[in-house]
Amino acid sequence: MWELHTMESSDQNYTLGLEDYEGLEIVNMYRMTDDEKKRLGWEHYQWGDPIVIELSNGHAIYPSKDAEGNGPGVLFFQDENGNVSLK
Repeated sequence: MWELHTMESSDQNYTLGLEDYEGLEIVNMYRMTDDEKKRLGWEHYQWGDPIVIELSNGHAIYPSKDAEGNGPGVLFFQDENGNVSLK
């Protein structure tokens, strides 16, 4: 299972290209827990809990409002008809 690591505890130079994610499956989606938000310093975020997407390779994707991780972001979901909703 995926475990949250803060920027300070992870290798900030480790990057994967988009091709490294092609073909992976989403194995779980959930709202970020209070503990995860607290560890990121996002516990005072007012607009709901960000979505965490766990992938079949053990990695996870979650939105941040900027590259420095200064707060959570939102995901936009678009259906096949072009209708957009925020999640």
